[in-house]
Amino acid sequence: MALVTINRGPLGAPGEFMSLNKGVLFDLLREFTHAETRLYLYLVCNKDLYSFPFSKQLVENDIGLTKNSFYRARDGLIEKGHLVLKNNRYFFYELPIME
Repeated sequence: MALVTINRGPLGAPGEFMSLNKGVLFDLLREFTHAETRLYLYLVCNKDLYSFPFSKQLVENDIGLTKNSFYRARDGLIEKGHLVLKNNRYFFYELPIME
């Protein structure tokens, strides 16, 4: 099982509330699929540099995203530059990284 490490932008606030970059929010609403939005929000609500096991089963248990939706959402976030796979480890970026 791969790990995912969270990389929040400068607007990431500590505590129980989640802040979200306005431009990213508009992108979510305009360009992301429903499953991509759910997976993005699942990841972005964690604190900066937090790492945890990243698996379809964990995501399904936590937010009810099905296996096929998980894989499509994961691949969509990779394509959009929010999720990067390096050496069997995922890195999530609140703001997209284009390599």
